Amino acid sequence: MAFRLLRLLHLYRRQEEHCLLLFQAALAKRREAEELVRQYQQKLAPAAPPLGYADGEQLRKTWAYRGFIAQQLTLAREQLVAVTHEAEQARTELLAAGRRRKTLEHLQERYAAQVRREQARKEQALLDEAGLRSYWADM
Repeated sequence: MAFRLLRLLHLYRRQEEHCLLLFQAALAKRREAEELVRQYQQKLAPAAPPLGYADGEQLRKTWAYRGFIAQQLTLAREQLVAVTHEAEQARTELLAAGRRRKTLEHLQERYAAQVRREQARKEQALLDEAGLRSYWADM
């Protein structure tokens, strides 16, 4: 008799693999968002008004550019927070899927051990029966 929950175990393994792929995708998105934040921070640092003489138009363009980059940086940080939350959620789902799979694998191991004990008991009963028959035949 086979392990009754074998198909469920296969399903849990596939779910865990799927959760792993989702987690890896979420981590990739998070790395991209971190890189985007880093790029905007690097763009914002040198975008200071020029030293010395600067006319009004140049100052207006510089401040408009800094405002745009600051706004994009804020949006990128918000996206980073959202993607980080998604990654944590995917990680939680992956851990839950792993626990479900491990639970069924443990049950499968216990079932296999029970089957081995039952098989050994039956073999021992056959050996005992053969030994008794041999003993009675010799007498």
